[in-house]
Amino acid sequence: MAESDTTSKFCKLRNMKPPLNQIAVVFLLYTFLASCTSDGHRGTSSSVEDAKEREVFIQEYYAVPNPIIINDTLQFEISEAWSEYQWRHSYDSENNTAKYDAFELRINTVSDLPERLGFTWSISAEFAEHSLRSCNRDCLIGDFDQPPPDTIVYPVIQGRLLKNDTIAEKEILGEIKLIAK
Repeated sequence: MAESDTTSKFCKLRNMKPPLNQIAVVFLLYTFLASCTSDGHRGTSSSVEDAKEREVFIQEYYAVPNPIIINDTLQFEISEAWSEYQWRHSYDSENNTAKYDAFELRINTVSDLPERLGFTWSISAEFAEHSLRSCNRDCLIGDFDQPPPDTIVYPVIQGRLLKNDTIAEKEILGEIKLIAK
């Protein structure tokens, strides 16, 4: 059986005509290439040392108190906290980090965070878009338009904080207070 017969039978089985296959491949290839930028995916440093090596480190924080005890089931200990420039992996072989004019706060915990972060409890700022979110089982991350201040206080609230909600509408369970070293 000739190759074109095999292709034709395959296309008939898939209810597609050969030109439609080619259009689909070209479209997928175009979509892939159009999504490529000079910078790779967004990154976050895994530790203070990593942030310093990448030259994105701004300052380190400590928690008061540490461990943080909100109630019987909501408690965790912070191992390290720092602010850094937001960055992306770069395809430039000489510099593997591309810095941006935005900032983030990263908090690593000694063990896994209590479950249901963002559902039954949240760590929030005044508005939802400044809330801390989980970046792994044992870390939190938050974004800033300006470098984070020397003292940061995040209320820990009951439930979720949605985009148009404010802290005043929620029950505050406690707080996380970070102070620059």
